[in-house]
Amino acid sequence: MRIRSAGDGTIVKRPDGRYKAILRWNDAAGKEVSKTRLCETIRAANLALAEFKRIRDRGGDPRTTKTVADLVDSWLAIKTPQVSAATAEQYRYASQHIKMGLGSVALARLTIKQIDEFLHQKSAGGLSPRYVQLLRTVLLMALDQAIRWKLIDVNPGKHSTVIRQQRSQSKALTEEQASVFLTTASTDRLGVLWTVVLCLGLRRGEALALRWSDFDRKAKTLSITRNRKKEASKVVFGDLKTVNSKRVVRPAP
Repeated sequence: MRIRSAGDGTIVKRPDGRYKAILRWNDAAGKEVSKTRLCETIRAANLALAEFKRIRDRGGDPRTTKTVADLVDSWLAIKTPQVSAATAEQYRYASQHIKMGLGSVALARLTIKQIDEFLHQKSAGGLSPRYVQLLRTVLLMALDQAIRWKLIDVNPGKHSTVIRQQRSQSKALTEEQASVFLTTASTDRLGVLWTVVLCLGLRRGEALALRWSDFDRKAKTLSITRNRKKEASKVVFGDLKTVNSKRVVRPAP
């Protein structure tokens, strides 16, 4: 005896009185997927069919039933301990945007078009190119992890539109402007700091991290060896931005 549900699966009553729930479909790659379960009652068989339909609707192949939100959460959990607090905060910020825009999409059904539309919406909504690019970068990293976990075979994000950032043209102060700046700074309680920053071309974090021990009075040199920055609610000292940033500033000949 067979009880059918309008093309949405089959329940077969076996000679031993049990029921067999069956649902077949083609996944995103066109491969046929079949799910079956033996149940003691017709009610249990209907519940099994409902479960199979949820698997099918969330991506088809059982190995890819995770959504984008599931992936981002799992990736974030293993990635944040590997990076600085400031970088982790950026990843969390990007992940929230990704989950709001693409979180409900099944990994197996995530397309390049969906990613492009998501990034375009963020850009049109006023998010700066820098942060839109951050969203794309984080999504790509999470999808690469999904490949390593064998949840998907390809990364659709790699072919999504790259967000171009406009490079701003830096403008140096003229000699007259620098003179006015230094004169004004001389009356400020941080005047010495402003003078050091301007005359030596230091980054803010580099200047704030300076110690008296960095200054060699005899050689008249200043060693730039560390950086001061804010991570979450704490001020911390750390490495410079690049290896080449570590340097010794000497007086002009």
